[in-house]
Amino acid sequence: MNEQNYTSYSTTGSRKPVSRKTVYLVFFVLFIPILAVSLVPFLLTYFVFSTEMAQANPKGCTESVYAVVSRNISRETEDEDTGRYTEYVPVFRYQYAGNSYEVESAFADTTPRFKEGEEVQLMVDPNDPMHVYDPGSRGILRGAYLLTLTFPAGVIFGAIVVGVMIRVILGKRNSAA
Repeated sequence: MNEQNYTSYSTTGSRKPVSRKTVYLVFFVLFIPILAVSLVPFLLTYFVFSTEMAQANPKGCTESVYAVVSRNISRETEDEDTGRYTEYVPVFRYQYAGNSYEVESAFADTTPRFKEGEEVQLMVDPNDPMHVYDPGSRGILRGAYLLTLTFPAGVIFGAIVVGVMIRVILGKRNSAA
């Protein structure tokens, strides 16, 4: 099999042929770390928000119900960056198909989003009435989804950077070879 050579330019101006294997090796040596670094925000978002995303998923939630915020649960949390703080999680109480349900929200916030006794509209999954969707949580999820998009954007950006770097390092393909 005829292996195509590329031309590499040194600082002295002399040319030396470079094999296709070397091109692939350079590409993967540069691309794998970029891929790994791009994967970090994706995995962080997935693990931090996976439960919230699943519970806030509107799929199957087709029935509208009005719920009352029965209480706001406060939880002490500690973060390396901000220290100790309190999170508030609303608990919704509602009736569906003749049964009473009480469900904790998938989202916590540093200030209560709802007042106790406040009425809010939720969407309920008729096949699983404990699965509710709070349409007001869209703003919270928007940030998580945008962070998740950094992974494919990072991979695409990384591929472009590596491709440009290889082209610069190895020079243009030698058409005479």
